[in-house]
Amino acid sequence: MKALDVVEFYNVLLPIEAGEEVKAEQKELSTSMKEFLLVEFGTTKVSEVAKESLKERLDGPALIERIAHRKAVAIGAKKEAVAKGQILRRENKSASHLKDS
Repeated sequence: MKALDVVEFYNVLLPIEAGEEVKAEQKELSTSMKEFLLVEFGTTKVSEVAKESLKERLDGPALIERIAHRKAVAIGAKKEAVAKGQILRRENKSASHLKDS
């Protein structure tokens, strides 16, 4: 369902809700759209679903949220690498002192 957008949902399902016959080529598509609506919103009618809610579910997390998450993960990874480097330096320094004594 991620490949579809809100306009396609409304263009396919609203005429069906109005009583028009389902075209043969749209039968499978409309069935999968209705299943998606039932799972996500508890209804098979696109007219009962808010446009913004449907758009959010189809698009997934906003781009800015995804970028912020990736940035946080990258910063965390750098901190971890720096911490490991500091530990290794301390261990090498300790080993040097043991070797000298």
